[in-house]
Amino acid sequence: MTRRWGTFALAALLGAVASAGLIASTTSDLQPFTAVRIGGAWLIPGLMLIGALLATGVGEAALGAGALAVSALLGSIIYGAALSAPGFKVEQVQVQLINRATTQGLVAFILILLFGLAGMMIALVVALVLGRADM
Repeated sequence: MTRRWGTFALAALLGAVASAGLIASTTSDLQPFTAVRIGGAWLIPGLMLIGALLATGVGEAALGAGALAVSALLGSIIYGAALSAPGFKVEQVQVQLINRATTQGLVAFILILLFGLAGMMIALVVALVLGRADM
C-alpha cells in the first residue's frame, strides 16, 4: 500500500518536471534559456509520451489519472513561476509577466492534462490488448 503511494508521488513529481521542461523548451518565451531546444511539433507527442509513461509506471488506471492530474497542476505551476520570475524583480514588466504567466500556466495545465490523458489511454489500450492490464 505504501509503495503504491510512493510510486504515485514520485511519478507525479517527475511527470511535472518533465512536462514543465518540455513546454519551456518548445515555447518562444523560455526557449532561449533552455539547454535543449525542441521544435513545437514535438510538444503534443512528448506530452502523450509522458502520459503513457505515467500510466505504465503507476500501473492502475485510476492512480495513473490522479498522478497525471497532480503532474499537470505542478507542471503548470513550475512553468508559470519560471515565466513570471523576472517580473518580481523588474517593476517595468511586473504586471505584464505575471499576467502572461497566469495565462500560459493555464494553457500548460490544459495541454498537459488533455494530451497526457490521450497518451495514458493509448498505453492502457495497448496493455489491455497484450493482456497485461487489469481493468
